[in-house]
Amino acid sequence: ALTVSNTAAFRVGNDYSVTGWLSNADPYTYTQVKLNAIAYNQAGQIVGGGWDIFDFVPEKDQVGFNLRVNAKRGETVDHVEVHPWLTSYSASLEGGNWWNSLKKGEWNFVIDRYHQFAGGAMLENQTDRMLTETFYILTVSDENDRICQATNGYIDVIWPKEKVAFAIDALQLPKECEGKTVSFVLVPGEFGQFPIEFNPLGTSQTSFSDENHVSVSVINNLNAAVGQSRVYVVLRNEEGKIVGGGYQTTETIRGGSYVNVSVPVAYLGTPDSLSITAFATLPYGVEFGQ
Repeated sequence: ALTVSNTAAFRVGNDYSVTGWLSNADPYTYTQVKLNAIAYNQAGQIVGGGWDIFDFVPEKDQVGFNLRVNAKRGETVDHVEVHPWLTSYSASLEGGNWWNSLKKGEWNFVIDRYHQFAGGAMLENQTDRMLTETFYILTVSDENDRICQATNGYIDVIWPKEKVAFAIDALQLPKECEGKTVSFVLVPGEFGQFPIEFNPLGTSQTSFSDENHVSVSVINNLNAAVGQSRVYVVLRNEEGKIVGGGYQTTETIRGGSYVNVSVPVAYLGTPDSLSITAFATLPYGVEFGQ
């Protein structure tokens, strides 16, 4: 069964960010789960609502969600009910060995002095097949298990046996929620096809261009242009612990050429005490040109 617990609502502009835990007690991973939210005022009247689709809910696990709820003008949301639904688009995936196809190496996420959530991870494809559309779910909760922020998304392509660096765009946490615990869940992608059999991108010349940006040269080793790339930066302190990171995309990189990209980062510490790991990869549907 799918259940929702510990919902909370944080005002964001004219809307509310509604968070909670989504738990799956079943031995199946569900896809395309719809979350329907109904917002109430203190008197118990319905004052708003919203919905979202959660792409993967892992078997026998719990993950955080964050969805937008619109409330009537002038109304204050007191509490929110969120109901998970399996729809005609939902599927259930049997567990099995595919869970072992991606290894989570060192990872860490931090909250910086601007109350931003940032960090990264080192991952490794354990198989000799290409993994496409690996799904990640990140959840930050406070000491009462209330979720301050949650996000999810995809790591498009991981080549056979490839070691990758992964990081997120910094996320703002609500002022009134003090993040304490981080959950980082990965649903390994499926074995897929890709036009080229190795990652053609390299990185070099990494440095802080100012205290909030890292400059990276991304090199394209193909003799054909690539239409776009994804660039991940992981920052480590002097003890070698991950204490921040950032993410950016680039435009076209011509064959045998490079581009410089400025990656926004957030972290704990000062730039001169941090070491930079940069990693570039291709999005799944990338176009190759002359």
